[in-house]
Amino acid sequence: MAATEFHPIQMEPSAVLIHYDEIVKLGGLFVLQIIRDNYADKMKNYIDINFLRNTSDEDLFYLYLARTIYNPLEWLAIKEFNYEKNYEFFWKKYKNMFISARATDIKKTIDNLVDAYFINTIYIYSREYDARIDFDSQSMVQNVIHREKLKYVTGKLSAVLDKMNPDLVFYPNIMDIIELARLHRDIAFAIPNMAYNLTDNGEILGIDKNDNNIGIYPVIQVIKEPHYFG
Repeated sequence: MAATEFHPIQMEPSAVLIHYDEIVKLGGLFVLQIIRDNYADKMKNYIDINFLRNTSDEDLFYLYLARTIYNPLEWLAIKEFNYEKNYEFFWKKYKNMFISARATDIKKTIDNLVDAYFINTIYIYSREYDARIDFDSQSMVQNVIHREKLKYVTGKLSAVLDKMNPDLVFYPNIMDIIELARLHRDIAFAIPNMAYNLTDNGEILGIDKNDNNIGIYPVIQVIKEPHYFG
């Protein structure tokens, strides 16, 4: 009997789009640490400064990932104020934010995707151009040969999806993209398994049985060692 001829599996070239802030680097966590260290007196009447002061950076990281409200200032608010305006102030103020902000495990995934032969483009996305994201996203890719696969794109997300037509999108907040996902059934959308994206039963918030192109992924891998808060 003649030997069976081996034909390697051929995969279509794929493109991935990744929202940088809160998917690759945790800008909101950086903001909370900056407030704790530099603006505690100014913000003590608005957010729970004692919580920030009495929580280690490592515990704060895990608690931040488990928060039930997307805006971290609203999450820790002790009275109503303009959460969005104040968050934007701190978010834009520090040039070193993304260099210094803690990375999630998807940063390792990007290194693997850049090296993968079936990935032709990784789009790093933000709504508006941000030089900090542009610099940080380029500097994190170790393989210089494959660095051209990484492209930074900006603009209205619907227009970016129409133009770039990625196969997979990583996006931090389900409520921002649920309608877009329904208009782009050919694109898979991956949402981090953060509490603000999930119902009490652990289901993705706001979706129905027809939303089969939306899924969740773990923002960090399972912790190998037990982690005790406090």
